[in-house]
Amino acid sequence: MNKLTKLPLALSVISSLFFGVANAENVDIKANVIEKNLLEVPVSKLAEGGSIMVVASTAYMDEAFNTPTIYYGNQWYYGEKLSSPVYVSSSSDVTAVTWEWTVNKTVSNTIVYLCSLTTSGSLSKCGNVSSIASGSTSTFFDSEKAAGGFKFIFAVDNGGSYVNMIANKTKVIVTHN
Repeated sequence: MNKLTKLPLALSVISSLFFGVANAENVDIKANVIEKNLLEVPVSKLAEGGSIMVVASTAYMDEAFNTPTIYYGNQWYYGEKLSSPVYVSSSSDVTAVTWEWTVNKTVSNTIVYLCSLTTSGSLSKCGNVSSIASGSTSTFFDSEKAAGGFKFIFAVDNGGSYVNMIANKTKVIVTHN
């Protein structure tokens, strides 16, 4: 199964976890962009006079490879900006973030932060994900601006010794309104 066939399945699972949706359809993938999910509305509920709340969400994914290289301990190394697509409105708020980071070798006392960015590129809010290389949150980055993007920041607390560790991959999937 290649990356493009895994992504719709992953988004469907993520959508069902965050929004209680069992059947997300019509996922359109265009160069790391996941367009709006259209949710199926049960017609029988409408016929019974019931009310239906339709939840529509949009998400984007970005990833970077082999950045940054951590040469020495006790210094901060900033990964590449994980950007939002141009269509994301500056007023769109983050509703959930899923992340993943990997390194080429395990070094004790590695510190990793995932940070949201303002639309001008400054750090906004950072969370320590050192012990969670792959995870998600629907609360920590809630209401941060989706258009700002995200960035991983790495350090090794080792007194300044030589490390030579590479962040193989950093990735975010950002769900927003």
